[in-house]
Amino acid sequence: MIVALEVQIREPSDILSPNADLLKRVVLAISAFRSDTEVVRLLEQVFAHGLSPFAGVLVVDSLTSGAIERAIDTNGWPVTFHNSQVNLGAAGNLRKRMELAARFDADWCYALNGDSEFKLETILALVRCGAGKRRVGAIFPARANSSADQRWSRAGTSFLPFRSPLTNEATPPAEREVAWASSNGALYHLEPARNGLFVWTDLWHAWEDMAYSWLLSVHGWKQIACSEAVFVDGYERRAVRLFGRRFHIHDKPPWLSYYSIRNLAIFVHRTKAGLAGWALVGSRLFQESALTIMYRDNKLARLTYLARGLVDGLRKRTGMTVSPTPTNPKGGAW
Repeated sequence: MIVALEVQIREPSDILSPNADLLKRVVLAISAFRSDTEVVRLLEQVFAHGLSPFAGVLVVDSLTSGAIERAIDTNGWPVTFHNSQVNLGAAGNLRKRMELAARFDADWCYALNGDSEFKLETILALVRCGAGKRRVGAIFPARANSSADQRWSRAGTSFLPFRSPLTNEATPPAEREVAWASSNGALYHLEPARNGLFVWTDLWHAWEDMAYSWLLSVHGWKQIACSEAVFVDGYERRAVRLFGRRFHIHDKPPWLSYYSIRNLAIFVHRTKAGLAGWALVGSRLFQESALTIMYRDNKLARLTYLARGLVDGLRKRTGMTVSPTPTNPKGGAW
């Protein structure tokens, strides 16, 4: 169900000009799942000056409680709201946002999880980074991890091999062409979506952003990591010590272990990565298993999910086969 609340948008104030023309070519696309308070707070920031500087603002939710829609209606915010009657997962949500964003008269879609930070200067830096460049499909910010002592995540420079689950970068990355990075806080060009290029929704939850970047790449769209755009990411990590050194590891609910391996195997299948790809799957499985045994809680559940994910990945099983548990109802951004 899509609810389009038509409210006249006033012209940008002096606060936003001379950047207004840049932002008018951007659609702000927010994902939501059991994050009503966070999304409403984010929308309050977007419309803090009584206007939106964007070509459009949209929110995609799954199994909504109605709270976000009521806030939009009460405040008269010009927001396109979409509710899915099924749980879209991260992959389905990203596709729906790109589909809806492509309907606006705009060049870019800024994809944002509802529980993330919102900074106009970050979005402007991303747009400027892509200005004058041809065939740029995605622009990624420099990503500082708030739950990892502000350590920096580096965008992947290739699909095989890709980054370790250990994060320990102390300096921000330089601007360069990359292979992929997280969709949260990413600026995507809308031309690929208008040409029918979308994320694989059957991955449901994990590596969907990597898969979409791969699709962009094989269709001739390059991707850039923008050093001027700083995005503070609240992705769950915690510090551990290994061989006397301090690292930060992913700290997600147990059920996500399943998708971390299954979807990686699906990616290897579909990209025909061959032995190098399967070596990567084996390496990732070993790393995740070792980290689970050494540092993580719910060890048996996590190891079981990893094994099941490998089996289902080899069988090419897709879709939502494992879902959040009552004790972990959210399980991250969707």
